Amino acid sequence: MTATNEKMRIDMWFLGIAIVVLGTGIVYMVTGAPGPIEEPEARAPGPALGVDAGAAVAPVARAAPPPDRRVRPSLPALPERRIADTVSIAAQSPDPEAEPDAQDTDTQPDSSASISAAAGAMRPVVGAIRRYHASPEDKRRAMIAALSESGASREPWTREADAVFASWRSALQGDAAGAATLGQARCYQDGCAVEVRFASSAAYEAARKQFHRLGPGVSSLGGRVQTPPEELGDGQLVVTWMALRPDERSR
Repeated sequence: MTATNEKMRIDMWFLGIAIVVLGTGIVYMVTGAPGPIEEPEARAPGPALGVDAGAAVAPVARAAPPPDRRVRPSLPALPERRIADTVSIAAQSPDPEAEPDAQDTDTQPDSSASISAAAGAMRPVVGAIRRYHASPEDKRRAMIAALSESGASREPWTREADAVFASWRSALQGDAAGAATLGQARCYQDGCAVEVRFASSAAYEAARKQFHRLGPGVSSLGGRVQTPPEELGDGQLVVTWMALRPDERSR
């Protein structure tokens, strides 16, 4: 009896195992074999919390704005006032071809003047000549101020000023001969100046027409300049003669 019971227990154990194996096979057949496990797609790690992500990224360079291609209209030229008695200018040079003719600012056909290339651009007194002024008197005062503002000078060349101005007066002819009265010469860094008085407008007019055509033997240092006239109460006219410094062409 005991052996029989033991045999039945063993049979039941094998039967249980068989049932388990059979059930597992049925489940496998129904569900199919499990596929391979897919790993998640790798992604770039994001910025850590508390870190400025923008600090790790190189800034994007901004393109320079396109150039302004708008055509700017040129400013109109200022009107030039033509005054009958303005300025007479002359400069001596061993090479006359190097001296371009200056624009005639006088309505008289025989009052054209020439000016050296160096004297034409840099000196303040020349700038005062070319600027517009309301009257001949204003132009004369502006020219005198421009010369005096260069500062007083006692350089060796200034010792020739009196002789130079005297030679200009001596070179005048006709009604202008002996009609000019010279004052005291004053010298500055840019040249020397002297006040010249004429007894009448006729004497001045004669001198004005001759001033820029004085002979080549007349000393002029670096150049000759005559201001417009200013009328005095007694009928006289006063102008200022200027002898530019002799090294004008090299400055």
